[in-house]
Amino acid sequence: MRIRKKQLLARALHSIGAPSIARSIRRFCGHEIMVLAYHRVQDLLDEDTFLFDPELVSASVTDFAWQMSYVSQKYNPITFTRLLDAIDGKSSLPPRPVIVTFDDGFHDNYRYAFPVLRSIGVPATFFVSTGYIGQTHTFWFDWLVYLCKYAGSVGVPLRIGDQVFPFSARDNATLIYQAMLAIRALSDSERKMVIRIFEGTLSMQYPADGFDESRPMTWEQAREMANAGMEFGSHTVSHPVLTSLGDDELQQELSVSKQTLEAQLGLSIDVLAYPMGLFDDRVRRQAQEVGYRMGIAYESGVNRFNTLDRFGIMRLHVERYVDRHEFAMSLALPEIFS
Repeated sequence: MRIRKKQLLARALHSIGAPSIARSIRRFCGHEIMVLAYHRVQDLLDEDTFLFDPELVSASVTDFAWQMSYVSQKYNPITFTRLLDAIDGKSSLPPRPVIVTFDDGFHDNYRYAFPVLRSIGVPATFFVSTGYIGQTHTFWFDWLVYLCKYAGSVGVPLRIGDQVFPFSARDNATLIYQAMLAIRALSDSERKMVIRIFEGTLSMQYPADGFDESRPMTWEQAREMANAGMEFGSHTVSHPVLTSLGDDELQQELSVSKQTLEAQLGLSIDVLAYPMGLFDDRVRRQAQEVGYRMGIAYESGVNRFNTLDRFGIMRLHVERYVDRHEFAMSLALPEIFS
């Protein structure tokens, strides 16, 4: 595997004790709240033959276990509830607080990530799209990647407006990424129509029993996780691009997901993660009106308690190709390594 420049720099800095030095210096910067962003945890044996989006796999099981052990030893994992309590003056934050988050609600969050978190004693926040939980049908964006990969094997292009994406039998990663950017720019109804037309062109129907490689968690699993101390938040109902929705659709996505989670888990749901990190002032406003107390973005960065943007919380993205030295340095010097 090709070693990247950041990895080389991380290894060099790690060898001279830079993480410890940086942690000591950063404690004088006031309370910083780092939020780690994951999607999926699983072992990818062969990325080239993986039928879904490998970019959603944030870490292998072994790497995730090491990362959580490192976080528990060097930092203080907390939840958004603890952060909100600190904002309300009900408690204080520990030094070096870190919040671990997962987006979407994939089954492997329960199967692989949850046992690690429970055994090490790290709480995490799972932002789930309620319309998928308990269903066999995977998330629309992973299904679209599956369709694109199948289209490459049969030589069928995807059309999005006046753009054409001519997938081939190999090396479609860049084209798939470009197609995902194009479809994100559509309205919600246009996106659904594009996928329906693509399914028809390929004569593809979603299998009734779904795919083991990509499926949502169940409500029973979510309740077990919540009872074990995991935190849950909303990721809307259907994982749309919120900025593309009309006011009524936006209100439905935000309110129904909150109500469903509260009914299913018996918990107050105060935190929302914007799907794909896309939001604007209208989305912020509506989220507050619905009753959320915090909104989580996907912009990379560190949050400072005294200047906290409660509806624009930044996160540090964890990627599967980041080695252990780089992970440690991404927490020690996120301005450089995240």
